[in-house]
Amino acid sequence: MKILELKCLNESQVADIRNLERICQRYEKLKGDLFLANEINFNHEIKCFYLLYDEDRLISCLTMFVPTSKEAEISAYTLPSHRGKGYFDTLLNRAIEELKLYSISDILFVEEPNGNDAKGVLKKLNAKYEYSEYLMVYNREFFKNQNTKLTLQPIPQEKIEDMISLNTDIFGGSFEDEKSMIINSINSPKIISYMAILGDEIIGTCNVNLEEEASIFGLGISQRYQGKGYGKEMLNLLLKILINMGIKDITLEVDSNNGRAYNLYIKSGFKIKTRFDYYRYS
Repeated sequence: MKILELKCLNESQVADIRNLERICQRYEKLKGDLFLANEINFNHEIKCFYLLYDEDRLISCLTMFVPTSKEAEISAYTLPSHRGKGYFDTLLNRAIEELKLYSISDILFVEEPNGNDAKGVLKKLNAKYEYSEYLMVYNREFFKNQNTKLTLQPIPQEKIEDMISLNTDIFGGSFEDEKSMIINSINSPKIISYMAILGDEIIGTCNVNLEEEASIFGLGISQRYQGKGYGKEMLNLLLKILINMGIKDITLEVDSNNGRAYNLYIKSGFKIKTRFDYYRYS
């Protein structure tokens, strides 16, 4: 057995993980895909991929998404035929030691409702359910051009300070966390970050990750302009851009408790693909 602790993945390692993922998905009828990029982790030096091989075969993997300095989201797969042998525990302990180096004490485990083996592990760890998110996929046939006063433009470097203030207003994160997220997103070759402009004012933001498919995240409107339909207009503009790029699969995730955003996405042509449950472990 050998274990790789990595900051990023090469094509061969990604292929190994996707193969393991497909096997586990078929076994438990899962639908979500692992996020295999580190571009928007708050620190790119964090080892966020842990791969356990038996000779050339990937047996178990663990991935960490660490967008802020407060907590890490962990997902993992182990071959069904190799479960119950402590492989996940081994990788988790390696990941925890890495998180300690960055003073990150909280973990959010991500699992799908069909993941019965994962539920047993979470119970053993005494991880506590915290919230759920829906993974939603867009139906392209739903798209219609809409009249709007908004324009959507990629965020230039000179607007970073303005966008940090806007994101803090929208999402309520700390200045440092929002700064890290914006800079990492703008500098990533796989992410396009947009600002929504009304007249001469920047009133909204949205991002799309183009790794393997188009995944929308960080969509929001300034509090002063919420409730006026601008969120829907901004989303429609972004969908138009993605459709014109020839992208087939467009997804996003929304907190199951955020009824306002959920209703917006349903009305805009998104439907639920699966649900992710998050469990906190300190």
